[in-house]
Amino acid sequence: MPDHRTREAAVAGDMTKSESIRDLVRREQERAAEAEVIRQALIEGERSGAPRHFDSAAFMRRKTKRYRG
Repeated sequence: MPDHRTREAAVAGDMTKSESIRDLVRREQERAAEAEVIRQALIEGERSGAPRHFDSAAFMRRKTKRYRG
């Protein structure tokens, strides 16, 4: 999660160039880590086997029956 105080400090000119660059690198590393988690989840899904048919109408009937009594 980005640190909004750091961003505000950069905009206000309260950060040195070195601090700004470190902040940018840190945020990029966080984004890369999040992207890797998503990539691994996609790979896991691909390896989980062939997709099964999903009957959305039957699903809606079950949920309607369950929650509407």
